[in-house]
Amino acid sequence: MERWDCNVLVGHWPFRYLRKNTLADLRELHKAHDITGGIIASLDAVFYNDPLEGDRLLARQLAGTSYRLAATINPKLPALEENVEAAVSLGAAAVRVYPGIHGYALDDEEFLRLCGLLEEKGLPLFLTMRMEDIRLEYLFHTEPVSLEPLENVAARFPALRIVLLSAFNHELEALLPWLRGAENVFFDTCGLKYDLFTVERALEAFGKEHIVFGSQWPLNCFTSTWLKVEEARCSDEERTAVYQNFAKLL
Repeated sequence: MERWDCNVLVGHWPFRYLRKNTLADLRELHKAHDITGGIIASLDAVFYNDPLEGDRLLARQLAGTSYRLAATINPKLPALEENVEAAVSLGAAAVRVYPGIHGYALDDEEFLRLCGLLEEKGLPLFLTMRMEDIRLEYLFHTEPVSLEPLENVAARFPALRIVLLSAFNHELEALLPWLRGAENVFFDTCGLKYDLFTVERALEAFGKEHIVFGSQWPLNCFTSTWLKVEEARCSDEERTAVYQNFAKLL
């Protein structure tokens, strides 16, 4: 069975030392846990003045592997259309955004323009809710991401596949009931923590069609997120769907 990880990063995190942060480290880890491949973003690109520089370096590393690039785009920077075209030219499978770090809301004009461009290109939008545990944010502070405008975004761009990365259970449950019926919105598993039976609760509330496996390695402990899915009290069909809904994003 092919199993995919839709939320992984490679590169340097400027606020603490990561013992494992390379593509070789990731491939070794995934192989040990029977993970086939996934979509990778550049940690360096998040903080570069020109994110494209980090994406180009990562795209060269991914050539010939079972991994695909999630290009990093900050819609507040100039040349948005050119940056989307560059992501396409690099063979990106998705575009990943960081509104809490780059400082914009989901109803900002530039973000909505990016959504329109991605819909035209057929590229999914990976929306990062958070990176670190908030207790580690004493060196830098990110803005909370409000999901209140998301229903309007999903309705305005119905062909745009949106994946929420690191969203907590309570944030997702606040979007009921519309999220359950939104065929173009997904969320990953790495935010389903800080409580008991979080994966089971998400499956019951939203159904297996909306959930994709995502670890947010190396910032998160991979084994912890993986065990949440592996040990969940759910059917084999539901567990398989979590690993294989990846195909809907391509």
